[in-house]
Amino acid sequence: MTILGKLPAAGAGVLVAILATGLLQPHIENDRVGGQREALEAYVAERAAGRNTLFEEAQIVQQTAADQFRQHYADLDQETVDAIFYDRFPVYDEGTRRSREEDFEGRRSDSGHLIYGFGAFLGEIDHTARERRETVAAYLAITSVGPGVSGLYESLYFNDAGDRLIIFAPNRDDRLEFYRQTAPADFEFSDRMFVEIVQPANNPAGRFACTSLTDLMYRQEERQMTIGCHLPLRQVGRQIGAFGMTLDVKDYLSDAVFDPSGRESFVMDRDGNVVAHTALFHSDAITAEDVERVRDALRLDELANAITGNGQTQAVIEDPTTSGVAAFVRLGAPGWYLVVREPSMSSTLISWLQAGLFGLVGGILVFFQLMMLPQQLQKRPLRKSEDAEEAAGS
Repeated sequence: MTILGKLPAAGAGVLVAILATGLLQPHIENDRVGGQREALEAYVAERAAGRNTLFEEAQIVQQTAADQFRQHYADLDQETVDAIFYDRFPVYDEGTRRSREEDFEGRRSDSGHLIYGFGAFLGEIDHTARERRETVAAYLAITSVGPGVSGLYESLYFNDAGDRLIIFAPNRDDRLEFYRQTAPADFEFSDRMFVEIVQPANNPAGRFACTSLTDLMYRQEERQMTIGCHLPLRQVGRQIGAFGMTLDVKDYLSDAVFDPSGRESFVMDRDGNVVAHTALFHSDAITAEDVERVRDALRLDELANAITGNGQTQAVIEDPTTSGVAAFVRLGAPGWYLVVREPSMSSTLISWLQAGLFGLVGGILVFFQLMMLPQQLQKRPLRKSEDAEEAAGS
């Protein structure tokens, strides 16, 4: 076949290659991006797996304390309640009731039970019989359960909206002196976040809930990597108070944001506040300015709206602040989100190359098919004539 005869076949092959490339590229691109999104979502879910154990175990301890509270509340007669209350929570000169010194330093009860690391601040002197019963039941529950988890948690405590705080924290650096000795008589904490999150108006289902990273009442000069997690305590629909713990989450958050894949990972809350980012782990002291600087750099307002508007606890969404995507998964009781950003999932060049390869193969096949067509057409009549000659000869 002459060169001129090959031109139509070559043109058809080129046309098929171009059409096939153009048609295949969008499908290949979608498949590649879809696969990358699924892989990213699985990666984030894997990183989040097991991270709720910290909060689940804390909830178990607080539930144990709540069970003991209810047992003591129901079993003790009022005479015993009053004897314990007036003995262990004397009136101080400032006009408050507080725990005794030996309950922190260590003593043996009449039954031989070791009591230590304990402190209490009661915002009022006069208490009703029911309030005295609640205070004593909380005291017995805390002094019983607390030593069993010493070393695992910084503290275990009971608090209510009436400014009663009963706490076990033997290893805290302030030795609970703020509550036992120096807090002023008019000290109030009923407006604090850890009290508000357990109130029926804010927590109608009575679920275990955690605060955000906030300044501690006794150490307010800088942001701490600690949170308070609390289990509401209710009796026949009545809010009594809550059992709570202070959890040191520095290691937990550090492990979450240092991403071995090299992607940018961070933890944020639903309001767009940065909880943890690698930029916040360069020094022991984290100031409010540090937090705001990182928050602004991450543009978390827009991202928080996209995540909460998604309505899911785990997904991959288009990142409104970049040209890429963001994978997120909700982290347990605090309601935080672990977020991993993928700057760009564009694979346009690769998908064009793949589509072009398929198109080229298709074009070559069409070219050779057209080149072979004349020969195939020529062979068919010859076979018919030969068959006719054989039939005539017979």
